[in-house]
Amino acid sequence: MLKDDTFLERSDNLNHIREMLEKNLERAHEKATKTYNTRSKPISYQVGQEVFRRNHCLSNASNGINAKFLPKYLKGRIRRKIGNALYDVEDLRGNLIGRFHASDIRP
Repeated sequence: MLKDDTFLERSDNLNHIREMLEKNLERAHEKATKTYNTRSKPISYQVGQEVFRRNHCLSNASNGINAKFLPKYLKGRIRRKIGNALYDVEDLRGNLIGRFHASDIRP
């Protein structure tokens, strides 16, 4: 009889702990969502809009290229929108450069 009582107490305790965990996780999720949404804003670019794209160039000692002194962004134009945050970018002459995420593009 004593074992059954301790088992029931333990299971009640575990159920109580599970309920508290669920509440705390939900509260933490809501807080993180609120914090993220206050600092982020949706970015959208139009086709044909001139933008600056991030320059992904590496240093090369044999060619005398030092990435630290190269421009961080180069000018381009949006060719087409692919997804929510992915764009085909072309240079100003109309040559396709590649696909860039919205975080790598500046207006």
